[in-house]
Amino acid sequence: MEDSLTATAYLLAPEGERRTEIVESVVKGLEDGSTKLGDVVLSLRDPLFGNDDEQKTQTMEYVAAILRGLKPDALTRSNVRLLFNFVEARLGLDPSGFKETVQSLRYLVAMLRFEAARAATLVSQVFNAAQAAPGGFTKMSVMTRFEVYNLLDELLSAHRDVMKATGVDFINMLIELSASERDPRNLMLIFSMVEVILAEWDIDDIDSLKEDLYELLSRYFPITFSAKKNDPASIDPPELVLRLRKCFAAYSGFAPSIFPNLIQRLDDPNRLNAKADVLLTMKACIERYHPTTVSKWSSPLWDALKYEIFNSSDDSQAPKALDVLGAIAARLSGDLVIQNLVGTVLQTYVAAIVDECMTRLRENGPKNSASAGAIMASIIAASPFAYHLVMRAAIPELLKEFSGRDASVADKRAVVETTNLLLDGKFEALRRQDKWDFSAVGIIDGISSDADRASESGTDVGVANKGLEYYRDELTAMYMGVARDTQCDDKQFRVAAMQGLAKLLRLPQFLEKGSLDSYVQFLAGVVLETADLKEPVRKEAIKALQECAVLYTRLVTEQAFPVLLASLPDVLEGEETVADKLAVLQALGDIGSRGRIMDTLLRRLLSKLDIVLRANESQKYAHLVLAGILYAVEQRQAQSENGEVAMRDEEDYRSLVDELLRRTAALKVHSKKWYVGTRELETAGGKVQPDDTFLDVVGRIIMAATCGMGFEEQYWIFERAFALSVAYDDFTAACVAVTSPDDLPVDDDLSANTDISKRIDIIDAQFDLLSGPADKLHALTLTKYILATLRRDNRVTKPASVVAASPPPAALPVKKRILTINTTAAVTNLITYLATTSSTPALRSTLLDILSLLINKFAALTPAVTAQLLGLFTTFPSLSAQEAKLTIQTLTTCTHASLLAGLPAATQLTTALLSALELPAPTGQLAAQAFTHLLAPSPLLTRRQHALIRPLAQQRLFHTAVPALLSTFSSPTTSAATKTNVLVALSGLLGHAPEEYITPFIPSLLPPLLQSLDSSPAATKKASIAVLRSAATSSPKALQEHDAALVKRLLACATGRESREVKVRALECLEILPKVWEVSVVARLRGGVVRGLGSVVGDGGREVRRGGVDCLSAWWRVGEGEGN
Repeated sequence: MEDSLTATAYLLAPEGERRTEIVESVVKGLEDGSTKLGDVVLSLRDPLFGNDDEQKTQTMEYVAAILRGLKPDALTRSNVRLLFNFVEARLGLDPSGFKETVQSLRYLVAMLRFEAARAATLVSQVFNAAQAAPGGFTKMSVMTRFEVYNLLDELLSAHRDVMKATGVDFINMLIELSASERDPRNLMLIFSMVEVILAEWDIDDIDSLKEDLYELLSRYFPITFSAKKNDPASIDPPELVLRLRKCFAAYSGFAPSIFPNLIQRLDDPNRLNAKADVLLTMKACIERYHPTTVSKWSSPLWDALKYEIFNSSDDSQAPKALDVLGAIAARLSGDLVIQNLVGTVLQTYVAAIVDECMTRLRENGPKNSASAGAIMASIIAASPFAYHLVMRAAIPELLKEFSGRDASVADKRAVVETTNLLLDGKFEALRRQDKWDFSAVGIIDGISSDADRASESGTDVGVANKGLEYYRDELTAMYMGVARDTQCDDKQFRVAAMQGLAKLLRLPQFLEKGSLDSYVQFLAGVVLETADLKEPVRKEAIKALQECAVLYTRLVTEQAFPVLLASLPDVLEGEETVADKLAVLQALGDIGSRGRIMDTLLRRLLSKLDIVLRANESQKYAHLVLAGILYAVEQRQAQSENGEVAMRDEEDYRSLVDELLRRTAALKVHSKKWYVGTRELETAGGKVQPDDTFLDVVGRIIMAATCGMGFEEQYWIFERAFALSVAYDDFTAACVAVTSPDDLPVDDDLSANTDISKRIDIIDAQFDLLSGPADKLHALTLTKYILATLRRDNRVTKPASVVAASPPPAALPVKKRILTINTTAAVTNLITYLATTSSTPALRSTLLDILSLLINKFAALTPAVTAQLLGLFTTFPSLSAQEAKLTIQTLTTCTHASLLAGLPAATQLTTALLSALELPAPTGQLAAQAFTHLLAPSPLLTRRQHALIRPLAQQRLFHTAVPALLSTFSSPTTSAATKTNVLVALSGLLGHAPEEYITPFIPSLLPPLLQSLDSSPAATKKASIAVLRSAATSSPKALQEHDAALVKRLLACATGRESREVKVRALECLEILPKVWEVSVVARLRGGVVRGLGSVVGDGGREVRRGGVDCLSAWWRVGEGEGN
């Protein structure tokens, strides 16, 4: 063995890497045979037998490090024996390095060829050495004790049978060693070992020491230790609590000690925080103790827990107490069968509970109904036998109380609410029955059916007689009687009855099939009682119908839909009925969005749409029906966790979209050219074009229905983006019939089943905006929403669900969506039209949206288009005010769309827009207002609509534009008008920027803003206040650092000789500050603000006085309820 690898070399080496290298070299030599174990042991002689205790400790550290690095099978049996004898001898020879010695023994015990027979004597050796140490084991360091416990735990894990053979010796040693242990990491090991002992040791050994074991455990209960942030052991307090709880639950013999302890702690008002641990420990013990043991303690536990549930002010612990009651019932059920329930402990337990609950209901039903119902529901869900015992005892008593002559409305409501909770317990039992392990029964309703049939034939089946089904008629009569009482003043009474009726409908095969029709019709009638969407009874009826839509699809479509649709007359009677119709349509949407009835609802609403169009001169009623369709689709999609369209809905949505397009778009001819325009609607007043609202709602329906579809699934709607699914149909033929033969297209005959989506000439003509009839442009409203719904490519935008142990799916090649139009030509035409032509607000909004979609999603911002946009900036000096407004609006739309996508052209356009601030009015003012939109959210360019959004690009704009604006504002050559424009632009940016964008700029923003409030013109002051108001809303803490200066200037603006608008704006900003600043800051400034506002409340302007009063109230109310 090389001298550089000996123990002496290790001792001489500095701590750290060099010592690690020495150990690794020795380990490698021992494993490959180049180093002899005997040489290693001989190198230990001089350091270990010297007089330096520190040197001995480090030598044993060297040994432990070598053993830790060796593989479990690296040493032969003789080598393991040699090392073990050598290290074990150290225990009795010298207390120096005791921790390292124990650590070395632990590594040896884990060796593959360790002799198990040596384990028992090792435990005694370690125990004796620990107790013989100076001061005893308790005075040793925490880590030394940890190593001892670790060694015992390793012996218990690797040589369980040998340790069990020691019997009470091992238990006694563990009890004595841990007598005063307090360190959490050591307790983790102790509790783990105690649990093994209690679970696997001979029961006689445990019984003989159960008092000592309980004392060992109980001294730590309840554990209140909290983890330290810098704890190197990273002990998790809940894990420590759980290990102690498992120890208590591992041995039924603890019951006479643990249950009285737990019951006593429940009543201790000084240990409210420990109640949860007490209740959870109760449950753990009950679930593992023998049923005989649990039966002895069921009554005392019930007496303690009922107080906790009925009278405790801490509602958070009640569910845990209910779980304990359920656990007792489940444990007492054991291997029972329905025939031997009479006289069992379970029957006694359940009877006591039901009797107590009914007594409480009779004493004060409104107060105790929730607790009593929850208690019985927890028992019901415990086992099939507990279910029957509770139901057959409680239901007849509840029905008797409800029908009593002296029962008040409040008492009856308590009975209904309690019954509802019992039904909830049954649903929980149904949910659990697949996991139950009761040999006597498969499903709980099997017992009900058998018992009810036996009861009807006169057979006495004891406590199994008269189940829930036996009381079906009485229960339905109770619920329906209350639900039908529209004159009842107690609305909550009707709500409870509606909830109960819904529960009966949900019970499988409970109600008679012949009566289901009437219940569904009744629920539909309740929906029609009022148009108030917040009415609780109406809400419950809709919820019940939603559940029926899943369970009884045919009944809902045949009974509920006709009732609801019949309440929608064909003709709109007046404006006052609009709310009623919207309420019905919303109810239809809520109900139809569940189950498999969506297609039926959509077909009927489309049919209703056709009817109301033909029956009314106005399209307003049609708007309502379309809004109902949109609501139904949105409600359906809201049920999807990831927003994607379910496969079962795709066909329904495709049919819906095609039907809507067929009703709104048509193929027409104009000036010898085919084009896609809007289809005329047949109304009572004749044929008319669909108005803007009609087309807009249809477009929103299309977007809602198709936005969640995958890339490939959207191909069919992609084909309709510009052709809108039109064809040469009867409508087109009629149009052609009234056209002069000279005006007909001469290129081909479209009547031969031509696919319009493949006709590039017709599609490109849609963006020839300066020619053609108006309805061609109106049809682009539908195109806008189809472009918004299309995915840009086939990349998944939402994470797919990961299947355990499955390899990640192979990456698919990226497919991009390529539009069938010439996007450059289309965008060029749009820019030219929008910058030069005035149009209706709706049409202009549509064209601007299409422009932004083409730029953001479909890469339409080519160099040629960018050059066209930059060229528009050079035309500003020659434009009129109206032309400048149109041009700025167009440029803002393009800049916003490119900015969201992070396109390079966005920087050029933003720079040009900054330069435009210096232009004379009105161009400079319009350019300043444009900055409000650059960071504003867009309703169409969102991630849900698959737009390209890069947040860093927006942050880059903010960090570029704000310094440029501040530089312009601070320049001595900047005119007052330009400064005002700069402040307006800043206000626009700050209004939509997140706080993290704004905070770094507050120090540089405030000085010029405060300066402008002192001596600038009114327009500049108003703009400065707008900037400050935006900053106060988005970054209040940063603004708070300049509180006094800001408040002083705002008060000056509000009380001075300023214009009315400046005063009002200053007061609005001042009113915000106490709502967003810390109370201490507001309290410090409040006196000055209140004095300053004294003159404002007497101002001659009404708006100023109102603003002064609101501001004064906001500052005065700060700190209310805190002694002020």
